[in-house]
Amino acid sequence: FVKYRLLFWSDVGYYPSIRRSTLTGRQVTYVVTTNIKWPNGLTIDFDDDRIYWADAW
Repeated sequence: FVKYRLLFWSDVGYYPSIRRSTLTGRQVTYVVTTNIKWPNGLTIDFDDDRIYWADAW
């Protein structure tokens, strides 16, 4: 979210997750770590401040 100056990304592998950090890469936070397998296709709903993603098996 640019208005919050945050960067979001997905990580796949043995411990898949969706993470966020500041735009400088600091303060990394795990947003989602359970019930996901292969998170990809992140998109942001700026009107409702929500994150959506596709999950593959």
